[in-house]
Amino acid sequence: MKIFQSLARTPTEELVELARVAEDLGFAGVSLSDHLVRPVSISSSYPYSADGLMAAAPETHYPDVWVAAAAIAQATTRLNILSSVYILPVRDPFTAAKALATAAVLSGDRVMIGVGLGWMREEFELTGQAFEGRGARTDEMLTLIEKLLRPGPVEHQGRFYTVPPLHMAPTPRRVPPILV
Repeated sequence: MKIFQSLARTPTEELVELARVAEDLGFAGVSLSDHLVRPVSISSSYPYSADGLMAAAPETHYPDVWVAAAAIAQATTRLNILSSVYILPVRDPFTAAKALATAAVLSGDRVMIGVGLGWMREEFELTGQAFEGRGARTDEMLTLIEKLLRPGPVEHQGRFYTVPPLHMAPTPRRVPPILV
């Protein structure tokens, strides 16, 4: 059994030191949570509480998962870093793949991506991504991202994305584990 320590909602300036402590205590990894923004007014119902309200305070830290993962990886030697969860469909697949690939390379392939669909319609509206259809779009994004994380030319023809032959680098030695 591998046990991870959640660092969700941890102040950004404490992440690296707490990750070092987790590694020293023998944890297999740490997990990081994700939101791009926190609107002051949220009309979307939070699905994980009885009252529909998000438990975290508006000023709760949600640093960029892959920037934080790279920083943690540079300060540790064996600790795995998991996004729990990365709201993939609020982003475009190329930006997400580039950030994930870079973190994977800088960590020596110690990152794992836990993917979620997101619940806060307001985040999607701010980034211009469709809230409706995000499940099907995420499925295709995962297929495309796996292609982008492999060396060599990539092309893709799908329902949501058409990609002419291209290269993306860096590519990690292996595609990071993807958990949905």
